[in-house]
Amino acid sequence: MGMASQIAEKEDNIIVEDLRDYTYGPLRFSRSDLVAMTVQRGRDFGLPSYNQVREGLGLAPVERWGDINPQLNTANPQVLSELSM
Repeated sequence: MGMASQIAEKEDNIIVEDLRDYTYGPLRFSRSDLVAMTVQRGRDFGLPSYNQVREGLGLAPVERWGDINPQLNTANPQVLSELSM
């Protein structure tokens, strides 16, 4: 049933450890970070940056982390204060 029967969790900035360290199973000789590999694959294929896509859609470029998700800034300001752009 999957998504039809499971309750969604609250949005956060955490990526589960299984995607960060154990993507190919415990017997792999070194750990692989699926998120980092996906970002790099996009760069290899020449995908545009987030701001380039926004500008292509007629939106203003993002200059601060708080511009991406204003609700997160309101609900959890310490998260954004620890980031630098």
